[in-house]
Amino acid sequence: MIADKFLSGGGLITVAVCLCLLSAVYTEYLGVRGIFGAFLMGVAIGDSRFFPERLQKILHEFVINIIAPLFFASIGLRVNFITNFNIEIVSIILFIACFAKLVGAGIGARMSGLSKQESYAVAFGMNSRGSQEIVLGTLALQSKIIDEPIFVGLVVMTVVTILIAGPFMKYYLQKHDNAVKIKNLQPQVSIINQTEAPVSVN
Repeated sequence: MIADKFLSGGGLITVAVCLCLLSAVYTEYLGVRGIFGAFLMGVAIGDSRFFPERLQKILHEFVINIIAPLFFASIGLRVNFITNFNIEIVSIILFIACFAKLVGAGIGARMSGLSKQESYAVAFGMNSRGSQEIVLGTLALQSKIIDEPIFVGLVVMTVVTILIAGPFMKYYLQKHDNAVKIKNLQPQVSIINQTEAPVSVN
């Protein structure tokens, strides 16, 4: 009975967060970045039947409205985006990221039977990057795998792909809906024309 009360509501969220932190500490101990341990534990907890959707939404709102702004603020304090902004690097990263994702997702959606406009919408939806790219970029920057101009390019690419996803998806889905409406109206118009056609008398 005590366990049931503890593992309900806030108690369950506390246990989930503590498990993620412990998993991060353990992976750091093994020589792997703690973010990967926390990520794997988060996936396991999210798929658990003991963690209902209501609590997932609460934790999601907490992360989006509190943790995420602090994380992005820490990135802004760590890197000077004005000094390290290189238009050539940003353009190359943005082109490669968008081209690969749009072509791959678009072809996959088309092969699955979707229309051309729907495939474009799926491609732009898949093209949007989340904060995972920035997290991995931060780890790569800390490990000296990439330099600051490349990290700035990754951040700009993430922001741009997120911003363009919604408008382009809306545009192509509207084009698809309009095409379907026109296609559905054509048989009705042909039927009306046939009924209104004059009958010739020999």
